[in-house]
Amino acid sequence: MRDLLTTSRTFTLILAVGLSAMAARNVTDPDLWWHLKTGQLIAQNHKLFRSDPFSSTRQGHPWLNHEWLPDLFIFSIYRMSGFAGLIIVFAAVIAAGFMVLYSRSPGKPYVAGLCTLLGALTALPSWGARPQMLAFVLASILLWILERSETKSSLMGWVVPLIFLWVNLHGSFPVGIVLIALFLAGESAEAFLCDDWGGRARLVRLGAVLGLSILVVPLNPYGFRLFAYPLQTLSSQAMQEFISEWASPDFHRLEYTFLLLMLLGLIAGSTLSSARMRLRDSILLIPAMLGALISARHIYFFVLIAVPVLARAGSALFEYRISTSIQKSRTVLNGMLVASLFLFALVRIGSVVRKQNAAEAAHFPARLVQFLKAHPLPESTLNYYNWGGYMIWKLYPEYRVFVDGRADLYGDDFLNEYAHAYYLTNTWDALLDKYRVQAVILPPDAPLITALKGLRGWKVAYADEQATVIIKQ
Repeated sequence: MRDLLTTSRTFTLILAVGLSAMAARNVTDPDLWWHLKTGQLIAQNHKLFRSDPFSSTRQGHPWLNHEWLPDLFIFSIYRMSGFAGLIIVFAAVIAAGFMVLYSRSPGKPYVAGLCTLLGALTALPSWGARPQMLAFVLASILLWILERSETKSSLMGWVVPLIFLWVNLHGSFPVGIVLIALFLAGESAEAFLCDDWGGRARLVRLGAVLGLSILVVPLNPYGFRLFAYPLQTLSSQAMQEFISEWASPDFHRLEYTFLLLMLLGLIAGSTLSSARMRLRDSILLIPAMLGALISARHIYFFVLIAVPVLARAGSALFEYRISTSIQKSRTVLNGMLVASLFLFALVRIGSVVRKQNAAEAAHFPARLVQFLKAHPLPESTLNYYNWGGYMIWKLYPEYRVFVDGRADLYGDDFLNEYAHAYYLTNTWDALLDKYRVQAVILPPDAPLITALKGLRGWKVAYADEQATVIIKQ
C-alpha cells in the first residue's frame, strides 16, 4: 500500500481528479444543439450531409460538415446517457488532454502540476461539450508522440493515423500538420547550428511523416475540399468580428487573467531561470503565442506548448523536499487526500448534472420553443444567431432557422447583412426585404426589436424576459 500511494502518484491522482471536477460544465454551447441534430440524422439515415438541411436561407447550399464524426459521437453519448453522459465524458476528455500535457512537463512534479493547473485555468473559457475538445486531446497526444519519439522512434508510426482521425474530427487538423513541420524545422535548425547531423534519420522520418500527413487530408467524405476550409475560416472577417472566441483576447476581462499570468511567467522564466530553452521549443512557442494573441480560440493550443517550457523554468528555480518527520504517516495522508478529492469530484459532477435543466433554461429560450410548437411561424422568420442551433434541435424539421452557428455556411456577406439588420446600421432593412421576413425572434433588448415595435404593420406576438416575437401583419 505504501508503494502504491507514493507522494508522486498521489499528486498525479489528485491532479487528474481535480481537473475532471473542474472540467464538468453544464452543456450551454450554442452549437452543441445542431451537432446533436446532425448526429441524430446521420445515425438514422446512415449518410452524411453535403448540403444544408436546417435553414431557410441556405437550404440546399453546399455544406462541408467537417465535424461529422464528433456529431455522431456526441449524439451517441446523448442517446445512451443524456446530458449527464455528455458532461462526464467531455470532463474526462478534457482532463485526459491535460494529464498528457502534465506527463510532458519536465522537472519537479509539483511545479509541473502547478503549471498544468495554470494552463487549465488559461484554457478554461474554451471548455465544454464541443468538438474542439477532441482536437485538443489529439494535439496533446501528437506532441507527446513527437517528443517521445526522439528516444523511441517506433512511436512515429502513430502520427499519420492520428492526423487521419483528426481530419475527420475537426477542421483544426492543419494545427497538427503545422506542429510536425515546426518540429522538423526546429530540429533541423538545431542540427545545422551545432553541426551535428547524427540524428539525420529522425529528420528524414519527420519529413516523411509530414508528407504522409498532408497526403491523408483528402481521405475524408468531402475529399480535397477540406484543404480550403481552414483557410476560408481563418480569412473570414465576419467570423472574427462577430464571434467572440475568434477575436483577440481582451485582457480587461477576468477570464483572460490567467493567459496574462502565463505570458508573464514565460518572460520571467526565460530571464531568471538557469534552464535554457531548446531552439525547437522556441520555434514552437512563438507561433503558438502569436496564434493565442490573434484569436482566443487558439489559446488551448498555445497552452500545450507553453506549459512544459514554464515547468522546466520553474523546476530550475524551486526545490521541494518532504520532511522526514511525516514519512511514516505519508501513505495514510495520501489515501485520505485522494479519497476526499474523489468525493469532491463526485459531488461536483453530480451538482453540475442536476443543474443542467436550469442552465439550459437560463441560456436558451425553452418557453419560446413551447410557444412556437403551438403557434407555428412563417418559414421566413429571422431568429437570434445564438439560438439557431437550439431551435434546430428542438424544432427541425417543422421549422427551419434563418441563421445558426455554422458561420462558414452563411458566409461573410450574409453575416454582415444580418449584423446591419440586428444593430440598425447602414441599410438595415435590406435583409428583411431580401428574404421577405415575416417574423423576428430576438432578445427583448435587441435594437431591431426596438425599431420594429415602433413601426406600423408589426406587432408583438410573444414576449418574456428572454425572447420577443414580432410578426408582420
